[in-house]
Amino acid sequence: MQYLNCIDYIIFLSRNTSQILAKNIKNYRQKVIPLGLQDYWFDSPKPPLSDSKSPEDLTIGYAGALANHKAPHLLLDAIRQLGWNGTRIRLAGPDSEPTYRRLLEKKAQGLNVEFVGPVEPDKIPAFLQTIDIFAMTSTCLENYPYAVLEAHATGIPVVGSKVGGIPEQLNNEERLMFEPGSVQGLANALDFVRCNPDRIQIPKVTTIDQMTDQTEDVYRQAMTANIGS
Repeated sequence: MQYLNCIDYIIFLSRNTSQILAKNIKNYRQKVIPLGLQDYWFDSPKPPLSDSKSPEDLTIGYAGALANHKAPHLLLDAIRQLGWNGTRIRLAGPDSEPTYRRLLEKKAQGLNVEFVGPVEPDKIPAFLQTIDIFAMTSTCLENYPYAVLEAHATGIPVVGSKVGGIPEQLNNEERLMFEPGSVQGLANALDFVRCNPDRIQIPKVTTIDQMTDQTEDVYRQAMTANIGS
């Protein structure tokens, strides 16, 4: 930690990370600057859900590694618990754990699940256009995941676990969050979004230009401080 106090400025991506790592760092040496997305993410936002859909008309998506610590199995368990057997579930991402993939396939039996496989970065916007709700199911510490930003930029509501920077990405909206690993909590969040689409406010996402401007401002402050000293 003594070395961090020798640095002019430290940029954090989330307030959560700042609070964890910067407890003993002088306040003026730290700045939270959220990640920004390129302009094309904002070109074709999906229209918001206008009314409550039946479960059979919903598509719920997940994008990320098909791995235990990312926990997409929670989504399958929650859908089964809700009895939404007709709801379309699209799981996108690489198989990093063969044993876990077999677990997912077992849990998918009797549900309307599609394993999309890895999605190239330039294809992610098209993937997101096919879903109504995005589930961020991680049980591991997340800093400020791109997947949530990309879903929000596309106009898609996100439900997410209370880990790392995810809560601040969801504006700390309790009804959209659940305890890590909680099937019941995830089921409640999904049902809230389905039944109350008019009460969902999609958080604004920082553009890459805004992120760049804020970062350059930090550099200018650091340079001014060094010149003054």
